[in-house]
Parts: sequence; C-alpha cells; structure tokens
Amino acid sequence: MPVNLQHGLDGGPYISASIDFVVDPSNGWTNVGVRRLMLRGRREAGVDLNSPSDLRALYEAAVKQGRRLPVAFVVGAHPCDYVAAVMRLPVDELDLVASMRNAPLAV
Repeated sequence: MPVNLQHGLDGGPYISASIDFVVDPSNGWTNVGVRRLMLRGRREAGVDLNSPSDLRALYEAAVKQGRRLPVAFVVGAHPCDYVAAVMRLPVDELDLVASMRNAPLAV
C-alpha cells in the first residue's frame, strides 16, 4: 500500500483515518476512535496521544496500573464505522457500530 508524506513538516508518512478498537477494562465496553497512524518502519506505527481522547484516558489508566493496553487498528473500514467512531455516547461503541450496520459483529 503506498503511503506518502501528507504535510512537509510531518515526521514521517501517515495512514489517515484508521479506526482503533480498545476495550475499557473498567466496564468491558469497546471504545472506537479515528486516528492517523505515522509509519515508523515496516512493522511499527505511532499515534498521537497528546490531544485529549478516550484512547488517551484508557492508555493513561493502564500505565498507572502498570499494565499494557491492547489496541487494534483497522484501515479501510465500513463508512458506518467512522460515524460510530466519532459519536460521543456513553455506550459500548462496538454495539453502536453493529447497530449502525444493522448486523451483528463477530469479535
């Protein structure tokens, strides 16, 4: 997949609009968000956790407890997934994705 610099001052090439899925261990809900992935090599990418986000809060909580935070990134998802990923509702967002697709999602 070709990936290029998007802006002259970027630190590397980015894949725009990936969707991240992470389970909140406090309630078992899946959080869904949209991120840019900066490629750092053939098998490594980074995300910006400087801006406030649910992913940042979950990551900070995991670090505070001395545990890892598993996260999955999807590139090229269904359009409904992006709509669900930007909604700020106190629900399991994986259920929201499934509801918007009108189909159950296997995990």
